[in-house]
Amino acid sequence: MSRRGRGRRGSSGVADKWKLKQWFTIVSPPYLEEKQVGTTPAIEPEHVIGRTVRIGLMDLTGNIQDMNAIIKLRVVRIDGNIARTEFYGYELSRDFVRAQVRNHRSRVDTIQDLKFSDGAVVRVRIFCVTPTRANTSQEDAIRKLMATKIQEMAREWTFEAFVLAVINGEIRKELRTEVKKIYPVKILDVEKVKVLKLPEKVVETISAE
Repeated sequence: MSRRGRGRRGSSGVADKWKLKQWFTIVSPPYLEEKQVGTTPAIEPEHVIGRTVRIGLMDLTGNIQDMNAIIKLRVVRIDGNIARTEFYGYELSRDFVRAQVRNHRSRVDTIQDLKFSDGAVVRVRIFCVTPTRANTSQEDAIRKLMATKIQEMAREWTFEAFVLAVINGEIRKELRTEVKKIYPVKILDVEKVKVLKLPEKVVETISAE
């Protein structure tokens, strides 16, 4: 009898806590059009800071060509019941990437840490697949070119500009044009982005919340 009583009181406590929670609407950053990407409950607004959400890039852009990409957003600020986010990561689906690599093709990768003038730091992985197998010297030349070119491009970008360059395909277009001078390209794209440090102004906002 006492066990059932404790169970009912416990359930009531959980229900009461749930009633105290309010719902926050999660929106994408301004440069990604502040679209609603989800909702999340919390008793206190500050509890929402730092939460992350993963969504299909196609859900933001409406472009079917983005169906294989996922982006990660992190809540950095609360305005009323709006949870505002910042870009926090990107990746192509493993199945998609795996499907591009065949026995008669070469895959070349480069992983680079990029630093921007606004204090942000990201780690980006770029992969290139050739339609036929390249030799070792050609693969080395492709890898070196991709690494050098992405570092050159990064010098001109802020964090926001970089994110847009990933999403709108600017990076893959620029690199593909250059790599084709060395060897034909089947596919070249940004495979993954990991944010190591957000822009200073965003970090300051998070610390102030």
